[in-house]
Amino acid sequence: MASITFITGGCRSGKSSKAEELCLNSPPPHHYLATATAFDGEMSKRIEAHKIQRAAAHWNNVEEPLEILEKIKDFKEGSVLLECVTLWISNLMWQSEQDNAEINESLIIEKTEALIEAMKVSPCHFFIVSNETGLGIMPMNAQARLFGDLAGRCNQLLAKAADRAIFMVSGLPMELKNV
Repeated sequence: MASITFITGGCRSGKSSKAEELCLNSPPPHHYLATATAFDGEMSKRIEAHKIQRAAAHWNNVEEPLEILEKIKDFKEGSVLLECVTLWISNLMWQSEQDNAEINESLIIEKTEALIEAMKVSPCHFFIVSNETGLGIMPMNAQARLFGDLAGRCNQLLAKAADRAIFMVSGLPMELKNV
C-alpha cells in the first residue's frame, strides 16, 4: 500500500539524509525526483555532487524543476523521494516572472493539491522534502513574503495529507504525525 511521508526542517537540519534513509529502506526501485535548478556555478557544482552521490546509491534520477506532477504519474512502482517542495515553489515563481505573468498564489496551491491527489492514487511510497521557512524573521520584500506564505501553505497541505510527518532539528527527527 502506498504512503506519503513529509519531512521538513530548516537549512542543513538533516532533512535530505533522513528522507534518503527512509526511501532506501522502502520498496525498490528508488526514484529521486529533483527540482533544483542551476542558476549559478556554485549551484551547478552542488547538483553535480548530488548526482554522483545518488548514482553510487543506484537511484533512478529524474530532474524536473516545474512539471513534477507529470513525473509523479510516470512512476508505477517503488519509492519516490521528491526534493524539494520549496525549490519547486521558487521555480514556479521564477517561471511566472520570466513569463511576465503575475505570480498566481491560487495556481500554486492548486498544483500542490493536484500533486497530493496524484500521490494518493499512486502505488508508490513518497518521501517529500520541504524547508520550514516560517521560523525566521519576516522578510523585507513582498516577493520573499509571498514565497514564505506559499511555502507555509503548501507545507500545511502536504503535512495534513501525509501518513507520516517528521520535523528535523540538528540532525534529529521529531515525529509530528504517524498514522
